[in-house]
Amino acid sequence: MASRYLKYLPLAVVLASVMAFAVACGDDEKETTAAAPAPAATTAPAVVEATVAPAEEKAPVDKFAGQTLNILVWVDHAGDEVLGPFKEKYPGVTLNIKEYQVTSNAFAAIKEQPEGFWDVIVMDTVATAGFVENDFLEELAPASFDMSSFFEIFKQDPNVRVNGKMYAIPDKFGYHGIAYNKDLVPDEDLESYAILWDPKYEGKIGWLNWPLIEVQMASMYLGYAPGVITDEQMEQVKVVLQKVKDNGVKVRANSGDLQPALANGSIAMVGAGAAWMTGNLAADGLPVDWVIPKEGGLIWVESVGIGKGTKNKELAEELVKYYISPEGQARLATSVPYWAMPTNSAASGYLTAKQQELLRWEQQVDFQSSSQLYVQVASEVEEEWNLIVESIMTD
Repeated sequence: MASRYLKYLPLAVVLASVMAFAVACGDDEKETTAAAPAPAATTAPAVVEATVAPAEEKAPVDKFAGQTLNILVWVDHAGDEVLGPFKEKYPGVTLNIKEYQVTSNAFAAIKEQPEGFWDVIVMDTVATAGFVENDFLEELAPASFDMSSFFEIFKQDPNVRVNGKMYAIPDKFGYHGIAYNKDLVPDEDLESYAILWDPKYEGKIGWLNWPLIEVQMASMYLGYAPGVITDEQMEQVKVVLQKVKDNGVKVRANSGDLQPALANGSIAMVGAGAAWMTGNLAADGLPVDWVIPKEGGLIWVESVGIGKGTKNKELAEELVKYYISPEGQARLATSVPYWAMPTNSAASGYLTAKQQELLRWEQQVDFQSSSQLYVQVASEVEEEWNLIVESIMTD
């Protein structure tokens, strides 16, 4: 399975690209060890006008001193900007962190270690069933985790349950919509995905290279369910993808190539982009933003669970509880290398008004009601889609 997060560039590299472009116009896995030191919600969460809520005093807890927690995570869950408070609370704990970028790599990392080695695992939510089928996850007791302030769509997310049992908890989500350069695209042009093949922007289009998402985005534009596409509907999907291609897609790539191109203006917009592509850049003052057009967006979700056979179950539960806590959620929402929405609406108390604005906090009710969860189709279907998309989008 491909990943929207492959090949992220450090922000400094993106900024350097923007500067280089301006001058011209005028003239896969890593492992680190941290040493110890969608039904929609019915009401929109209130925007917090104050600055970040003051962190509570946390007295160091020595209960788990000397333990090592092995965690297998997406890159956004690994940095000190996210895990700092947890490390401060448990200064005697060592975090052994391994990042991965595609589900198949996570499966391989789990299989190469004995059962019980991995304590906490973060995954693409639609892949949860696969983790359970391979016996990689412990069952979770819902009563042990506070999800009372979660957005309604995630309180009973069926993708983290197998045979009625919960194995993971959604902790971050985002959208595939349109990311755009505000200097090049006026808001009124972004009402519909049809702008992606408007001749006005010929040769200025970026497009996410991920056939699974490309097909479902086109299907959603046509008004079809994203994961159930008939042969007749697929013919119409092909027509939509061909329109995008014919409008002169300049960059079809992963985020590491799309972000700097969008920021420096070499492309005007990116189909399937959103806050996960623009958040860090916009927070640094670059003229980028994102929108969900009238046809809706695709929702992606990340979840966190506990590894099968963990010998550190109590400590693993503490990390899961931290990830879904209001403070942990706010830090995840604004983490490097990509921003996205927290599943816990109480995170608003730890986000500034500006951060909420960039995340489109006040529009979440509308966005969630008009959007659909993306679907992980069977492997043979995905392979067929890959061939279809590549035959259209590849020169």
